[in-house]
Formats: sequence, C-alpha cells, structure tokens
Amino acid sequence: MSHKIGLSAYRQYVHSIKLAYRALNLAPTVSPEALFITHYDRLQELSTSEQLIILTSAIKARLSLINVNLCSQIYDLPRLSTMSMLNSSAYVPIVNDEGRDWYENRPLANYDFLVESYLGMHDGAGVIYDIGGHQGVWALYYSTVVGEHGRVYTFEPSIVNVEIAAMSFLLNNRTNVVIVPFGIGDTNATVRVDENGLLIAGVEHNVNIIRLDHAFFERPDFVKIDIEGYEYELMKCLPDIFEFCDNIHLEIHVPHLDRRGIDYREIYRLIPFDKVRVRLARYTNTTELGPDDTLEDYCTVLITPRGG
Repeated sequence: MSHKIGLSAYRQYVHSIKLAYRALNLAPTVSPEALFITHYDRLQELSTSEQLIILTSAIKARLSLINVNLCSQIYDLPRLSTMSMLNSSAYVPIVNDEGRDWYENRPLANYDFLVESYLGMHDGAGVIYDIGGHQGVWALYYSTVVGEHGRVYTFEPSIVNVEIAAMSFLLNNRTNVVIVPFGIGDTNATVRVDENGLLIAGVEHNVNIIRLDHAFFERPDFVKIDIEGYEYELMKCLPDIFEFCDNIHLEIHVPHLDRRGIDYREIYRLIPFDKVRVRLARYTNTTELGPDDTLEDYCTVLITPRGG
C-alpha cells in the first residue's frame, strides 16, 4: 500500500536540505539533479519502506559530494523502526550504525522526553527548542507535543544527522519542525569538528556554530540542551537562560567537561536554585538536587519552576 506524503511536508523537507547544504557552502557547486534525486509524485506511488530506500539513496548521492566516508556510513538497505509517541506510532529510519545503536529496539524508558512529560515540562507548550537534535527523534516527539500549530526548533550541525532527521519528519508528515543546521557555541563561526573539544560523531566536515542568544527566534516554553560538553559555552553566553524559559532539560556531561579542563560547577552554579526545582533523571527515576550536591558522569538535569 502506498504511503501518502503531504505536499507541505515535502516542501519543508526540500527547504531543510537546501538550507543545510547552503550553510556548508556546498550549494553553489551542486546541480539540482544531484541535490534532489527524489520527486514528490514518484514518492506518492510507493510504500513507506520503498520511500525509505529512495530517500536514503538520495542522501548517499548528496553526501558523496562532500566526502566518500560520509556516504559509506549510510546503509544500502535501511530499515524502519517504530516508536510509540503520545498514543500514536512514529517512524524512525535506521540508516546507519549510530541510529541502530541509539534508536532500534530500545525500551521507551531510555528516552528522557517521557520523564519531561511526566513532570509536566511540556504542558501547554507551543514552542520548543531542541538543542543537540541528533537524528530528530526528540524533535519528532516534541512536534507531537506542540501540535500542528506549534513549532519545534532543532539545532544540529552534522549534515548526516540533518539528512536523517529531515527524512524522518517527511515520512511522518511533520511540518512544524524547523531544522537549524548549526551547533551552539560562544561565537558565530565555522569551525573544525575537532576544535576545542567539539564532539560530533561521524562528522568529516567543518561545522557551523552560533550563539544561542542570536538564535532565540521565539520565547520557548521548553528547552532541551544536549551538546556533549558545549553546554559550557551556551551557559556562559546566556547565563540568564532561566529568565527566557521556565522548563529546561540540561545535560551536564562531566567527563566531556573534564577532558576540556572545565569544572562542571561553573555551569551548575548558574542554576538559580532559590527560584527553580532541580531534579536528576536516571531513566524513569528522579532525584532532587540542591546547590551543594555533587554530579558525576553524564547527568540529565531537569529544571522546573518552584511549585512544579
């Protein structure tokens, strides 16, 4: 049976891919035929699995224009996983090893967005910022939370992850997600992927970073920050982020910060404990945190207003 893709979803997909390649300064050298091998009418005639094959082949063709090693990361025979999201089922494309390791056959308890919802962090949310979007799974969930009239901004500097995320939103007919093909840092620049401890798996191209205070297009109701140690740069540039948003998921990756010679408490001390409630989440369990508590390892810190 064919799987219908909305024209708006397809146009959003094309826009996201064009923007990402332009951000990498690749667009001027790419012909339309090389950049867009898929066509809307053709996709309409195919099943979801067939659409996945066609779309993935187009991804490989585009990535080959950047680096053959990027292209080789993508499976010739991708597959679809499904995930339950708010009483509905969403498609999750499994097209490389990283996607397989993170998203295939994993229990839902692995995903912190469920704890966020349980704590009411998404209640009434119309605008969500997903900083460190990876392959779009969190943004896919958040797009369900905000509904068709809400918006999710997902920030991801890896062209491989942008490609996979955009395809996921297309296959799920989501039009309320804006992919921003940038990482978050303390400056607006193009940097080497290994510069100053920047950690982005599987990337073999320079990446663009932007200050978050230059990209807060709307006041968010919820912000997720998971950027592998670069939470230090974000928080130092925008220490008053708690005045811009009431509900924040802040990953504090102590080992990554240690490798960069940064004391995680430089971030932790910025949390206004007198105004907010702070919890450490481990799968489905949460523990209250205070300003004098010690953090270790990779920490999911969930911050809500007092009384929440």
